[in-house]
Amino acid sequence: MDSVTHALAAAALFLALGRPELVPFAVVGSVLMDIDILLMRFPEKNPRYYVFTHGGVTHSICGSLLLGCLAYLVVAAVTLAGPGGWLFGEGLGIAGLLALLAGALSHVLCDFLAYPGIPILYPFSDRKYTLGIFAGPSIFLLLVSWTYLLTLIFQLTTLADWRAWAMIFVSYVLAKALLKAFVAATTEGATIPTKNPLKWYVIREEDGAYAIQSRHLFSGLTEPRVFPKFRNIEPSEAEQYRDLPEVQRHRYNSYIQTVEKNGETITFRDPFRSEGFTRYPFNHTTVDVLSGKGVPGK
Repeated sequence: MDSVTHALAAAALFLALGRPELVPFAVVGSVLMDIDILLMRFPEKNPRYYVFTHGGVTHSICGSLLLGCLAYLVVAAVTLAGPGGWLFGEGLGIAGLLALLAGALSHVLCDFLAYPGIPILYPFSDRKYTLGIFAGPSIFLLLVSWTYLLTLIFQLTTLADWRAWAMIFVSYVLAKALLKAFVAATTEGATIPTKNPLKWYVIREEDGAYAIQSRHLFSGLTEPRVFPKFRNIEPSEAEQYRDLPEVQRHRYNSYIQTVEKNGETITFRDPFRSEGFTRYPFNHTTVDVLSGKGVPGK
């Protein structure tokens, strides 16, 4: 989700709890997690750091709590030094720390709703998880949140009107969740939303292949496009390359992963991205490795 929606969601939580003095802490925690956009150069330069990217390590439970604690130390230092006292002074203490951490976790929870998912269990696992009800940031929620923010800035509404925004937010999330549940229950395979709420992609794993289709709620399923998991290479040979950093980075950014061997080149590909079903994540739709690279004894 966008930063304004994250901030409003965290603020609404503590306004609902009757603790307005903790709202600044919650807002800081809710928007800080996207600081990982500054880390995106690291996995480009070194594939071993593939989790240090947008939607990566700071979007895990452990990463968000650690970053939240560090942020609180900065907030406390600025507040005690004087400049931040007017904003954070009233809530400084354990309650402020907990509010900031709650804001950080609310960010993780909101991004857990969208594809392609986040590694919430990192460092124990780099697998991405998602409820899959949004196709990335919601344009509708972005417009609603920015509209409310602008009306606040121009004093057309007040912070006391947060309930109207919260009602729209919760209602929309619930509606999308129900739509996801319906599509998943009536479709065989993994269902992936698009920006069009009536159109979904479906990925099915078959014997030795992946089948990708579009499903429209009114017109049904399209003919499947089938992509073999392995071409000109045995699964046991392909497995030898799975631990290469560039292959791990590719798998982390992919929806599905196929392997093809042409001569001395082994290509790992994500056909869901490379064939244009979706564009995000933008980089590393394919990766080539040389036969024998990284294999013990070769």
